[in-house]
Amino acid sequence: MRKRAHPSSRSIWLILHGNRLDFAQPEWLATAERPHDCPLSPNGVIQARDTGARLKAERIAHLFASPFIRAAQTASIIGQALGIPVKIEAGLSEMLLDRWFPDRHDLLEASALASLFPGIDIAYRSQVIPGYPESQAMMIERTARVTELLTTRYAGNQVWVGHGGSFTGIGQALAGQPCALHATTCCLARFEERDGQRKLAADGTDTSHLSWVEPALRFH
Repeated sequence: MRKRAHPSSRSIWLILHGNRLDFAQPEWLATAERPHDCPLSPNGVIQARDTGARLKAERIAHLFASPFIRAAQTASIIGQALGIPVKIEAGLSEMLLDRWFPDRHDLLEASALASLFPGIDIAYRSQVIPGYPESQAMMIERTARVTELLTTRYAGNQVWVGHGGSFTGIGQALAGQPCALHATTCCLARFEERDGQRKLAADGTDTSHLSWVEPALRFH
């Protein structure tokens, strides 16, 4: 059978995970077993549901997410709305700066995440594994590699769920040049690809689908 060519046009949606529980309820950190790896806050769950509803009509073929709990949980909620599995991709991880993660960071395997959230594809293997500790330059190189691999190996419209620290690197890699992305939780940045050339769509980082919008992006 003749192999089908990739479509000449498609969209790749870059999404920042939903609002974090430690930002909404700072007291959670006092008893957390994994304080570096928080789940979503209640309004973060609502943001993820809003995002899934927004993407229902977009004919998404593949859904990838960072292995951090907040990203995997966001993607799981979106995946349930879309009826597709979540591929856990370590290359989409947060930037692993040692000042954010003083101890060597352990990323949960897909099997562990599947015990927490429905729809995780335990057969998928990450294309890129980030090093630790990671500088900003290393993050830019890592996000460029994972962008190249995901866009060439997987056809059709895609959704990638990542983080504030790596959002710029992934966006730059998708556009092929620096691009200004004003990121807040569960914003949508749509990149249009036509004949192998990609650009950020005119709507930029869109939050019009959200019933609650974070005023500004916060880091660690």
